[in-house]
Amino acid sequence: MSGRILLLLVVGVTTVSAESLQSDYIDELVRTERYSQRFSNDVKEDAKLDVPELIIKYKYPLEVHEVTTPDGYILQMHRIPHGRDKNNVPGTKRPVVFLMHGLLCSSADWIISGPGSAFGYILVEEGFDVWMGNARGNYYSRNHVELNPDNTDFWDFSWDEIGNIDLPIMIDYALAVTGNEKIHYVGHSQGSTAFLVLCSLRPEYNDKIISMHAFSPVAFMAHNESPVLNAIAPFANSIKILASLIGIGEILPNTLLLTWAGQIFCKDHAITQEICSNILFAVGGWNDAHLNTIIERHITTVKPIFFYYSDNDPLSQSKDVYRLYEELGSESKVLLPLPSFGHLDYLWGIDVKPLLYDTVIQLMGVVEDQ
Repeated sequence: MSGRILLLLVVGVTTVSAESLQSDYIDELVRTERYSQRFSNDVKEDAKLDVPELIIKYKYPLEVHEVTTPDGYILQMHRIPHGRDKNNVPGTKRPVVFLMHGLLCSSADWIISGPGSAFGYILVEEGFDVWMGNARGNYYSRNHVELNPDNTDFWDFSWDEIGNIDLPIMIDYALAVTGNEKIHYVGHSQGSTAFLVLCSLRPEYNDKIISMHAFSPVAFMAHNESPVLNAIAPFANSIKILASLIGIGEILPNTLLLTWAGQIFCKDHAITQEICSNILFAVGGWNDAHLNTIIERHITTVKPIFFYYSDNDPLSQSKDVYRLYEELGSESKVLLPLPSFGHLDYLWGIDVKPLLYDTVIQLMGVVEDQ
């Protein structure tokens, strides 16, 4: 049980900040005998590093790029231009893969599992030039030319703006820097949603995509089984009004109060520990065994789009994915051959490389050769 908490803290720390308020707590957890036998020193060290520091630690080349959107948000992208152990000659032109994270996440999703396991590292070793985007509002893109992130006006956006504004400027920048004409796009959850917005509202971007790979695509949610989302959905408007009245715009900010609460209520033997360890699973699914109306006809011109989904994913149910597939008329779709694959296993599943990543890389190669 507590192992889940440690992994969630590591994910949260890396996603948010190098000097995390939770670093000391993680040290305390791993220092005990039961944890010292299960986790290496790398876990403790990595939990205190941000994405650029993690990439540098593992001796991969790193570039940090920033772009400013037309409405003033400053977005940070992380690039790994080539491999470390192979395909490691600098300056060689390579096919570009753009990775886009999901809700409440960041570019950390693609590298946090470490070399040999994380998709970002695997891709560069296979000869791809990897760009990892960060949507407005997350730690790496929590800046604006005028607005203060502590002001609710900063947070007046949704995945609509991420798809219609953030994605095109990041994609265009990556193409300009690399000199490539097209990219492979990989989106997890909301990262897939944003792509559908982009190619629906701005169909000219269809011509800039070689292939699109949707991990746990979310477009229709008529059959979602997330207890958290289903519980709060009827009160969405009321919650929005209340948050506006009391001046809350940011979800899960990195604050001393939240860190203190986590240390008190999520520690070993606390009666509330069960709640802490299951919060993320309540949204994304309960498979800890594997844990280590926007559609328009324009988007049908993207070929191919590959859908990766599972019957065990509470947020991306197969019936909703089939509906998306039918409306898009995609050239190809893939059913992930693991019944217990949950929403988070696309990033942190134990067997995610042989079950998913190897297939994606093979399909990218096939498309490149056409």
